[in-house]
Amino acid sequence: MLLLCFHCMSSSYVHAQSLPEKVLILGVRADAPPFSFQVGKQEENYHGYSVELCKRIAHRAIDEGLYSSFDYQRVSVTDRFILLRDGKIDMLCGASTVTLERMKVVDFSLFTFLSGTSVMYHEFDSKRSGNQKSVFKIGYLKDTTTEDEARKIVRDIQRRQDDFVQQGVLTIKGVPFDDHISGLNEILNHELDAYLADREILLALRQRAIKEHKIDLIVSHDYFSVEPYAIGLRPGTSDLRFITNSVLSEMFDWNRSDGDGVHIFDVLRHSFPGKKFSKSLEDMFRIQRLSVGSKVPSK
Repeated sequence: MLLLCFHCMSSSYVHAQSLPEKVLILGVRADAPPFSFQVGKQEENYHGYSVELCKRIAHRAIDEGLYSSFDYQRVSVTDRFILLRDGKIDMLCGASTVTLERMKVVDFSLFTFLSGTSVMYHEFDSKRSGNQKSVFKIGYLKDTTTEDEARKIVRDIQRRQDDFVQQGVLTIKGVPFDDHISGLNEILNHELDAYLADREILLALRQRAIKEHKIDLIVSHDYFSVEPYAIGLRPGTSDLRFITNSVLSEMFDWNRSDGDGVHIFDVLRHSFPGKKFSKSLEDMFRIQRLSVGSKVPSK
């Protein structure tokens, strides 16, 4: 019987006392559920889908003798790729979209998830709105691919006048935020009319609003963009990239009998309880599955 134990992995795990101290630093975010988030205020209490994948990779890297232990470093949406580029962290375990510009400065693993930008908003209440508003404010996270798409999305909303934009609005304004929680608080306080982010993050924020504030919000079923996620890797770490993609390839293989037998959907179901996953996501994993192959002769 297969038993999953994701939270039992300790960041202070040491493979062998005889190894020289070489710590693998995992860059994690506290505000990107269900991919990377902090529970409570303990520095090492990070969870989420991307974090769980990174933990599995970290333990393999320790088993292979590449590192002696691993630890966390909290990153922000602004500094995450700078820290990775400059070698301050070794892996970026969050909600990171792969883009060509980012690939200029850092490495990436195989794709780990497929998401897209959507929108969250209050159900329109004519009694609360009173006089028609002239400005409709839409928040988004700065220094993300959502920011890159924000102007296009706003123009598209203006053209379509979607059902969450009240009739009579003259101007739709984009408002940048430093973190998702700040954006959520602003929409809960009615200082913001809608919030743009990857749909999975919006669904997690909605659950937080229901649990902590007893307020329900609407998350659109529409996607404004396609966002392929991957684990960011420090440039020049080919050994770590090999281990990372080896672990992922094993998890993408439904028929694999060796190893621990855990495949990617075990981790997905644990991180997204009750969610139904698309055939496109399954196909993406299957297509990316790589064989070990034969070694390339050395010079």
